[in-house]
Amino acid sequence: MDIQETIDSLRKVLESVIAPGVESLRLRLDALEKDIRENGQGIDRLDARVDRLTGRMEEGFSRLDARIDTLGTSINARVDHLTERMEEGFSRMDTRLDALTSAILT
Repeated sequence: MDIQETIDSLRKVLESVIAPGVESLRLRLDALEKDIRENGQGIDRLDARVDRLTGRMEEGFSRLDARIDTLGTSINARVDHLTERMEEGFSRMDTRLDALTSAILT
């Protein structure tokens, strides 16, 4: 067997072994690339949904903050009003006690 026949024989063996392997790798890479594209699109859709949900949550929290502020103001106003009434009541009681004490002592 001469060198050319050996080279041709090796080439045939290599092509029969390497070519199917290369084709298999190419098919696997194509499938992987497709999966990456599809997953990337899925991630983009999920990212958009998360953005929308975040916006809705921020709006909801803003409304809740406004309601809490309103309730706080209302509660403070009621406490102030009750405090004034209690002070007025204590003042009237002091006046009546003073009058009773004065009436008893005289």
